[in-house]
Amino acid sequence: LRRRARRAEPVPVSARPAQRRPRRGVGIAWLAIALVVAATLAFLFVWPASSDNRPAASAERSPAVAPPTPTTGPSPDVAVTPIGCVDVGDPVVIRPIDPRLRAAVLREWRRIERALRSHDPVAYRQLGRPAKARTIAIAESQMGVLMPPDLRASLQRHNGFTIEGRRYPSIREIRDTWRRTCGTDVKDNSLLETLVGWRP
Repeated sequence: LRRRARRAEPVPVSARPAQRRPRRGVGIAWLAIALVVAATLAFLFVWPASSDNRPAASAERSPAVAPPTPTTGPSPDVAVTPIGCVDVGDPVVIRPIDPRLRAAVLREWRRIERALRSHDPVAYRQLGRPAKARTIAIAESQMGVLMPPDLRASLQRHNGFTIEGRRYPSIREIRDTWRRTCGTDVKDNSLLETLVGWRP
């Protein structure tokens, strides 16, 4: 009996410490993440270089094309007088203006108007009324010349004005000046700047 009492009672199976099994799922997940990252880096660094090489190779394969030889003289579809007056009969087309360009022109005009109102009220009162888009289109048709969009936007804000003794023509004045001078052989850009090249 004493020997039996000395023997240690067996530990229940449930009380034994559980042996840790290797967590294979976590290791596989990290391996997959590493593969994805490696593939992404390879795509980012290798693909641009290969894409840059492709156009160069295609350019080497394509034969050189000679630029077209410019032709002198007027187009046979347009009747031109000896120095440059075009016999126009173009349809009247109202061309749209980029809203961002129009906003930029109006922003500058507001700045000019504030300065004139404060420092030169006489010049401020001489600012012309807005021109209509159709009026500009008719003048373009009569001249056979397309005005720059910023000039058209400016004319639609103020149709002609005088500042510091310099006259900036209205749309009618531009057309009439063109009719008087279209046959003049212009040696510099002063006339063109007066007609269509100024900026507010």
